[in-house]
Amino acid sequence: MVFFQALAAVHALFDAIGLPGNLLVIVTIVLENRFHVMRCILLASLAVADFLFLILVNSFRIASIAQDGHMAKQCVNSILSLQDNFTSTWFFTP
Repeated sequence: MVFFQALAAVHALFDAIGLPGNLLVIVTIVLENRFHVMRCILLASLAVADFLFLILVNSFRIASIAQDGHMAKQCVNSILSLQDNFTSTWFFTP
């Protein structure tokens, strides 16, 4: 239990540092005319991708880790059992 809370805290630290940092990179490149070169535009696109990853993926990962495991554990188990039933009846029946 403590391990999962520590892991969630580390991911939250990544969010707390990464979101403002990426936002500053994006705003700086958009507002400064001297940064409108291809090298900096590539950097801005990487910052946008990292920003979206932190919002869309890492936030849900923090929530699932904080809930002591996987949020959709029952759903995954039922899908795997359906897959096992399908493969055993479909492929291994004479």
